[in-house]
Amino acid sequence: MSDKAIHARIYRFGPSIESEPAYQSYDVPFEEGMSAMDVLD
Repeated sequence: MSDKAIHARIYRFGPSIESEPAYQSYDVPFEEGMSAMDVLD
């Protein structure tokens, strides 16, 4: 496993729990060959 990470900044909105959309940041461990969908999962 690598010590590298991907920093993802996701624009989210859940109308049942939030009044406005907002960005939320995540640090995801990097794995060779991963896709954007892997980061979102």
